[in-house]
Amino acid sequence: MARKWFLTVAIAAVIASSLTATERGWAQGHGAEPLPNLKILLPANGATVGSPLIVVFEAPADLSKMTMGAHMIEETAPHLHIDLDKRVTMPTVKQLTKVGVNRYRFDFGRVKPGRHTIRVYWGDAKAHKPMGPVQVVTCVVK
Repeated sequence: MARKWFLTVAIAAVIASSLTATERGWAQGHGAEPLPNLKILLPANGATVGSPLIVVFEAPADLSKMTMGAHMIEETAPHLHIDLDKRVTMPTVKQLTKVGVNRYRFDFGRVKPGRHTIRVYWGDAKAHKPMGPVQVVTCVVK
């Protein structure tokens, strides 16, 4: 039992030592710096687009640590939320495609024609409420 506890503590120490001060602060709920800014690049606000619906956004952060999954900094850390019409998605890093420096693509799949609202934000781990600015665009799927 003591050996298992020691290994758990040792692994946690290695992970914690690999984090920046800012990432450790985010994980503890009081970041040393603000969360990285998110920006929706595509679709443009008011654009008419096809289906499947794709969003491309900019996130100057290590998303391998700030998306859902076992690799998160800590269960209580803020993580990426991408909403379509108020349906919350908390993607894993595997659901994102890197398309440039700090740029990522997320595919909502086929959506019904009509007006849709996309929101991208950092959400808290408990109530999934936004932590910081929320990026919002509205588009029309033809």
